Amino acid sequence: MTRCLIFLSILCLISCREQPYLESKLELAEDAWSHDKSYDYPFEIQDTIAQYDLELDLEFSKEFKYQNLYIELTTFFPKGNEVNDVLSLQLTDEFADWIGDCNAKSCTAKFQLQKNIRFKELGDYKLGIRQHSRVNDLEGVKAITFRIIKLKN
Repeated sequence: MTRCLIFLSILCLISCREQPYLESKLELAEDAWSHDKSYDYPFEIQDTIAQYDLELDLEFSKEFKYQNLYIELTTFFPKGNEVNDVLSLQLTDEFADWIGDCNAKSCTAKFQLQKNIRFKELGDYKLGIRQHSRVNDLEGVKAITFRIIKLKN
């Protein structure tokens, strides 16, 4: 009986988990992110009533020289307007240990950019991401994954 309850609980957790509406991973050439290089994630919104979470995964080398990473996010809307935000992604905890899922050479940190948002316009959007540090070529950044999760109402 106990095994059956455990199995049903695990099955419910797996089936109830929201699947990404969009997930796109970009591997950075030579593990470096040039200051003038923007990475774009196009997506289409067909439902203005639904709520979404926006997430970003950052894979970086354990040799990364900084405790945080500043990024500039630009959201391009279907009607042509755009919004810019600068965010600091904290890569270490209060003891200067790397956060996220780490192995011997690298870590992957997950960040929630926005939670429970609604897109007010139908159509084609684009999210542009660029590094916003004082360094021209930021070494140690391996990959960026952008994810949109459509929440169940």
